Order: sequence, then C-alpha cells, then structure tokens
Amino acid sequence: MLQAATEAYKDSRQIGIIGPPRCGKTVVAGLLYDAIVNKFLPDNPNYRLQVENGLDFLQKTMLALKKGEFPVKTPAEEINKVEMVLSQELATGRGIEIKLHDVVGEVYKDLYIQEVDTNERLYRTLERGRGKKPFGDTGFLIYCKLYVILVDCAEFQNWAQISYDNVKLVTAIRQWKEGIKGVTGGKIKTPIAVMFAKIDLLDEENRKKAGEDLMKEYMREFYEQLKATTDAPLDFFNTYLEIERDSPNKPALTEDGNFKVKNPIKYSQDEYVKFISWVDRSMK
Repeated sequence: MLQAATEAYKDSRQIGIIGPPRCGKTVVAGLLYDAIVNKFLPDNPNYRLQVENGLDFLQKTMLALKKGEFPVKTPAEEINKVEMVLSQELATGRGIEIKLHDVVGEVYKDLYIQEVDTNERLYRTLERGRGKKPFGDTGFLIYCKLYVILVDCAEFQNWAQISYDNVKLVTAIRQWKEGIKGVTGGKIKTPIAVMFAKIDLLDEENRKKAGEDLMKEYMREFYEQLKATTDAPLDFFNTYLEIERDSPNKPALTEDGNFKVKNPIKYSQDEYVKFISWVDRSMK
C-alpha cells in the first residue's frame, strides 16, 4: 500500500487540516473558502481557485452561517471531504491543494492520538476506507506538504488535555514522515500551523494574546514538542466568527443550545488571508 500511495502522491502539494470533532473544521473550511474568494483572489489576480470536491458542502456551510446558524454536526457515518486547489497563473506556478476530511471522533483517536508504533500508524492511515482501492481515503495525510492543527477555544478549560493529545498528534505526524523519509535528525521537515478557532469565546484578556503566547501559557507541553521536533516554518493564527452575546463574555444560545451567528456575518477574514499567504510562502 505504501508504494502505491507514494506513487499517487509523489507530486502532491496537499495541506492537512486536523482537529477533533466539533473543533470548528467545517466552519474553518467555509470561512477559508469565503476569504479566498472575496479577499485573497481580488487582491491577487494572478491566482485561481478550483474546488475539486465539496463545493455543495462549502456553499451550504456559508449559507447556514449567513442565516445565523452553525452547520449541522457531521453524522457519525459520514466523512465530509473538501478539496480546493489554489494556483498561480504563471508558467512556473504550482497549485496548493487544501484538503480537509471532517472525521468523527473514533477516526480522530485511531489515526492521530492513539499511541502505536510507526508501522502500525502507517498501516491504519493507509487502510482507513480502503475497500478494494490500493489505499484508503486518509492516506494523503502521510504526504501532506503542510499541516494545520486546530485548537478549539470553546474548550479553554480542557486545554491541558488538548495539549496532551496534540503532543501525540505531533508524534503521529513525525511517524508518517519517518515512513517516507521526511524526517532528518529526528526533526519534521514539514511546515506546521496552529490555528486557534473561536478565539472570540475567550475572555477579554486572553483573546488579545497572540497564538504563540497562548500556547506558551496554557499548552506548554504541546508548544515545546512542536519546537523540539519541527525544523520547518511554524506559525500561529487566531481566527473567529462573531456570535451574538447576552453580555460581553457570555455567548447567546439558540433554543437547541447552539451559538447564534451574528447577521450580517463577521469573521477574521484578514487572518485567513494572512494564513493562506503564509501557506503560499512556506510551500515554495
């Protein structure tokens, strides 16, 4: 399987967006798409965006958000797939493939944070959803040219556990790269971004802090693991989607207990543009 996947992804420039269920992957995908279309492309006319998979999903996500609603949680039996290619209209230009698989909790634990040896990690990643195909739907994760790790700010009280889980996630990335000789001297040679989702749900003092400072203060173990095992560009991004509030620090809830999105929609568009520009530089 590994040989077949290596041949299939030898020219790949994919980005893997990783995070546990309900951390905001669906919303991030929609807002990233919106920011590229409405801000990045108008400011960078030599780029083009092609959505190869998941356009209906992205459009439904944005429609829900613009109606003041959060998208429906991914059902346990489904995997939402989004594949976007952002490319320059230049003879030497190459595409950036942004690939997101919105997976349920069991898959997240099995692929990312369960402790197994390198060969078992590779096998599970290549086998997931394989059926009669040469390798499974998550095989692309081994070959990603950049990883984005999402941190859910709504889970601020659980950041110690999230830090611990993400230490194991970084180990999984290192094991994937070891399998294809993408590690030198024990260091990952692949850029990594940490994206704080729902930053507006933090208290006023913390939401003003830079992402790296939040990491140092609340997820020191995760931060030190990243710094110790990554020899490639590493950066931090704070993203948000403004929601209605009953008071400055208390989100308003709908009758079914979900947050209510402000209308008209307002989100960290400039931070998403900053992110995609960093991705573009880091992958050249």
